[in-house]
Amino acid sequence: MVTFKKWSLLQTGKLCSKFGAILTAAIMMVSCGDDDDDIDTAGSIDGASNIRIVEVDAINDQITLKNFGDADGDISSYFFCNQRRYVAFSETENNGSDFILTPNEEISFTISINDNASDVAIYNRGGAFTSASAMVDFMQYGASFAGNGGREDVAVEKGIWTAGEFVEGGSPYAYEGDGATNGASTWEAQEVLPDESSTVRLLSIDPLNDVVTLKNFGDTEEDISGYFFCRRKGYAGLSTLTVVSGDLLLSSDEEVQFTISVDDTSSDFALYANNEGFANADNIIDFFQFGSDIGDDGRISVAVEAGIWDAGEFLEGNAPFIFEGGVEDFGSSFWSGTTGSARVRLLSIDPIQDKVVLKNFGDAPQDISGYFFCRRKAYANIGGITPTNGDFILEPNEEVEFTLSIDDNSSDVAIYLNNAGFGDAANMIDFMQFGDDVDSDGRENVAVAAGLWTENDYINGVGPYTYGGDGSANGKSEWTPAESGEAKVRLLSVDPATDLVTLKNFGNASKNISEYFFCLRKIYPALSSLEASGNLILAPNEELELTVSINDTSSDVGLYINNSGFASSANILDFMQFGEDVDGAGRENVAVEAGIWTEDEFVSNPGPFEYSGNGDQRGASFWEN
Repeated sequence: MVTFKKWSLLQTGKLCSKFGAILTAAIMMVSCGDDDDDIDTAGSIDGASNIRIVEVDAINDQITLKNFGDADGDISSYFFCNQRRYVAFSETENNGSDFILTPNEEISFTISINDNASDVAIYNRGGAFTSASAMVDFMQYGASFAGNGGREDVAVEKGIWTAGEFVEGGSPYAYEGDGATNGASTWEAQEVLPDESSTVRLLSIDPLNDVVTLKNFGDTEEDISGYFFCRRKGYAGLSTLTVVSGDLLLSSDEEVQFTISVDDTSSDFALYANNEGFANADNIIDFFQFGSDIGDDGRISVAVEAGIWDAGEFLEGNAPFIFEGGVEDFGSSFWSGTTGSARVRLLSIDPIQDKVVLKNFGDAPQDISGYFFCRRKAYANIGGITPTNGDFILEPNEEVEFTLSIDDNSSDVAIYLNNAGFGDAANMIDFMQFGDDVDSDGRENVAVAAGLWTENDYINGVGPYTYGGDGSANGKSEWTPAESGEAKVRLLSVDPATDLVTLKNFGNASKNISEYFFCLRKIYPALSSLEASGNLILAPNEELELTVSINDTSSDVGLYINNSGFASSANILDFMQFGEDVDGAGRENVAVEAGIWTEDEFVSNPGPFEYSGNGDQRGASFWEN
């Protein structure tokens, strides 16, 4: 319950009644999109008039103006602006009879205003609402409406208001200046006195779901519509928030639940009786902070002064946080949180269906909306992807599935805590790669630094790939493909007349062949340097055609996994020769040593030459012309 000191309304003074009728018209709202349109509706204003706002009665939706000048002032072209909502004086109900204000004359208008907080400006529309020269007067109460919220920036530019200032206290607000003075200090508000017997307390705070619950521990009903929340010096009137359950008139033992944004990891949270002064210990009713002591970023100093919290105290643990005391109990010892920690991991990767499943292996809930996916250095905020099933708050042992584009043949997939640094091992929480070592095209180096992966490891086989660990185990050995297998890249056709060689993957796992080399009569072109019909990652049963210069009459064609040693039988993968036995002019001896060719054999002309085997079969007998 809130009580008020007596306060006299400003005397309205002499009211003109030249036409003996009160203007009554529906409020015409001007679109915000008209901000920068110069609408020349300015009236003829005597330079010696001085029109000012002298009273704002937000509860009764009344704004009063006064002419402090010594000449008549024509306000017929004026506009009101509050929180970027615009209405012409000529379309607004008022208690006068015309728009010519004589010296010391006042006029009151009826216009809808927020009860708790707003800016109020008047404009002479000879210019845009962004124009300081078009603004005539300005005040704001309850909060600062800087930026997109209101027109504080225009008033600051005009020199009639100070950035960040607002009139504290309750409605009505009265201008106490002489017409020449400006700013919040020239305004007085009705003093709102907190009821020191308030029995409404914070009952629970759930920052993961942005839900706060209050409870009335007392025996009498309390109206909390004028109360304010404060977290990290961000203020919200309870009457402006979405009520999840309950209402603002709290009976004895009744609870009310609100939706309000709260930092997931660390914040203070205070309940105030009003918005008269958030630095005023007389106005704070309850206080709590968790995660860390946020100090001057919040209002702990006010709570300490009020005797409801101890300096430096905060609650550790995990949300939601529950108050377990009575109406006389304050401090962190009367609050409890969930012990334990979250442990979010990749659970399965299905590159064919573009599906990724995450699981929380920990014993505390976790909000993952700020997490990021990374695959082949492409990044996606998890909070920007609609889950296929589940939600962003992962309870212990809960899973959530997302649709995420992944290379079918070969990729890495990583989870990051945030986007503060994708090269920072401290920000990566999980990693896997499949199909091949993605190497510098991905983030394997970060995963190695984080202790999550071993260099050059990757998962073979066919997806989807499933993590089988307990949440603490890492690495390739913890992952299982849906089907085990291996790549089996072979020469499929050789056409000397058109200089074309076709490769095929006869295996059941993808293979990146970008580091492979051909050998033709001891000439070694890298596959990555050749014109190709597709990319160099061969999926199972996929074929790839490459253009390479071949001797038309006779040559050998060898396929090597790299260029670390063309005389090494460990590096040769496939071989054929045609036209005649190339012998010492080629690499037949290496193929013979590797057991994939018979000495002195060759495939007779003419070409083109086609391999007819199953990928395991070798030798000239499996080549046809």
